[in-house]
Amino acid sequence: MKKMKKIKKILVVVVCIIVLSGCGSQQNNSNKELDLNLVKSNLSALMVENSKPFSEESNINNKDSIETYGLDVTLLDEYAIYLPSAVVDASMYIVAKPKEGESSVVKYQINELLEKYYNAYNGYYPKEAKLIEDRMEKELDGYLIYIVSADNEKVYNAIKESLK
Repeated sequence: MKKMKKIKKILVVVVCIIVLSGCGSQQNNSNKELDLNLVKSNLSALMVENSKPFSEESNINNKDSIETYGLDVTLLDEYAIYLPSAVVDASMYIVAKPKEGESSVVKYQINELLEKYYNAYNGYYPKEAKLIEDRMEKELDGYLIYIVSADNEKVYNAIKESLK
């Protein structure tokens, strides 16, 4: 009887180890990279609520504008950032891969950026301020992803399609 209980305990432990190791291997996508040119292209063409919120014509994606918001791009290996040039639309995205060991600093800076961004809209454009409040924040294979749009899930799926 004692021997049977011992065998059951060992089997339970073995099954748990197998299950846990199997789950870890399925979630590991570390060999994959985002093609940021494809991200920009996919999002530029994306339709959300009958409009293209990330049109390249209205993108102020330049280093000076980004640094004005307080994001030090020298802490990033690569990035794709869309900030609208028109203040009536708050739709924006940040896809950034921090350099080794810089993730927490970059997250802090992006959160500060989003706070400034929210304050710029709050009181003047309540609908846009709500979009900023309801933003999506994700991590995907070492990339930090921040999305402000009317359909964050649709934008995120378009970004995931750029994973190679």
